Amino acid sequence: MPFLVELDASHNEISKLLDFSPPQNLQEVDMSFNLIDEMGDLSAHHALTKLVLDKNYLSHISGIESCVALQHLSLAHNNIKKIQNIENLSLKYLNLRGNQVEKVENLSSLKYLQHLDLSGNNISSLQGVEGNRVMEILDFENNQIGDIAEIEHIKDLRLLRSLNLLRNPIQDTADYRLSLLFRLPQLSELDRHRAEAEEKVSAVNLFSPPPEVIAAHDHRRCMVYSTLRAAKVHMSTLPNIETPYPILVLSGPLGAGKRVLAHRLVEEFGKYFGLGISHTTRSPLPAEMEGKDYKFVSPDDFDGILRKGDFLLTYQTSGHSYGVSLNAIETVAEQGLACVLPMEVEGVLSLKLAYFQPRYILLLPLDPKRQEERLQADGGLTSSQITYAVARTQLYQQTHQDKPGFFDRAIDTSDLENAYSQLSRLVMTYLGMESSGTESSGAELGDRSTPASRSSSHVESGSLPQSGSQRQGASSASSSVRTWSKPSGNPTLKQSSPGCKIRERDPQDK
Repeated sequence: MPFLVELDASHNEISKLLDFSPPQNLQEVDMSFNLIDEMGDLSAHHALTKLVLDKNYLSHISGIESCVALQHLSLAHNNIKKIQNIENLSLKYLNLRGNQVEKVENLSSLKYLQHLDLSGNNISSLQGVEGNRVMEILDFENNQIGDIAEIEHIKDLRLLRSLNLLRNPIQDTADYRLSLLFRLPQLSELDRHRAEAEEKVSAVNLFSPPPEVIAAHDHRRCMVYSTLRAAKVHMSTLPNIETPYPILVLSGPLGAGKRVLAHRLVEEFGKYFGLGISHTTRSPLPAEMEGKDYKFVSPDDFDGILRKGDFLLTYQTSGHSYGVSLNAIETVAEQGLACVLPMEVEGVLSLKLAYFQPRYILLLPLDPKRQEERLQADGGLTSSQITYAVARTQLYQQTHQDKPGFFDRAIDTSDLENAYSQLSRLVMTYLGMESSGTESSGAELGDRSTPASRSSSHVESGSLPQSGSQRQGASSASSSVRTWSKPSGNPTLKQSSPGCKIRERDPQDK
């Protein structure tokens, strides 16, 4: 039979493999379920592409080193203990299911291997698979893989779409399935079940949530604990649709000068602004004072304040927790003042979920050398902490670029004197103490207001375009404008509501 192409001699009692003169182009051979205990030399079968020897008595792999056309090799349910003698073959499919293999080895040269079945062995590590860049299917069911860290060996297999780790100790890991999908987002099937998009989103939210998800979680936690407090009417939250309680948020990275500018702003505009004092679990820097810059508390005390429902918002950055209590804002509101809150961008994300509608000013030092010098002068930070703080400036720049309207205005704080000059002019515009034309000063980093809100700011003195989350379209420009002062052009700040008042300006003030 010189032209034989396929041979199926399975389920017999054959003890010798291909013990005959090879046909010219024999390509596929199935001799499973026989009594073969030795593979012999198959170099004469140069055209062999598929060889199936399942359910025999083979103890090792041999004789196929010269079968350069071999693409499919199945040796399931034999007595093989070691993967060997298959280097540099053109294998796409390798099945060693139900053997006694203890280690994945000698696979790195199989550059075409796409499907590997090593289920039912004694393998405890995935090491040895990482070199097979075109791998699509891995089956390690019923082995001894127990450490989630083993996934690191296969995380760079970008074409991997199916992974089976059923009946391995690793399945006892907490959040096992989400953990694997987080590390291997390319998977479309895990443990014989389809990997749904919802699962992958849940995996990211669990192990590396985006800032928006973290802010939503913190906000939800604060809201839940706040329901445990006794009901109380607050000065800062009495309803007034036209003029909500005014809050000015100064956001920027460490070293941006936001606290310096906040103190100076409160000092110069003391009849209009008061500083909201936040809580933090970090230690004070040399230039900071308790009760003036922050309320410094221990992590346990911070958690206790949170559980009492006192925090309006909390956020974490650089390994420390920060919180703004409702009392911090209420203390300022009871004095008839608007509240100034310096905070990081994580705090802004959380505050945008609350019922307040602040003005958000981004303070961004565009000169990293000036920022670094400022941090070194403040003291209390290591060189690595300073490097990290300077690097975080990119986060603020990216947020400002990717989310138009996230901040109402942005000011370069490389030069604090120039920055305060811009900030004070902007504040006077917000307060209705100056022509609205100042609002669009070219000295600022950017104006993210919509055309409709910009046009309306020239119509009514003291008006301000809505922040990004509150803006309306051009057709409703007038209704989308809210202001901290009466739109009559009178610079005097009138009381906006019984619980949200702003002191009237004294005619003797200059």
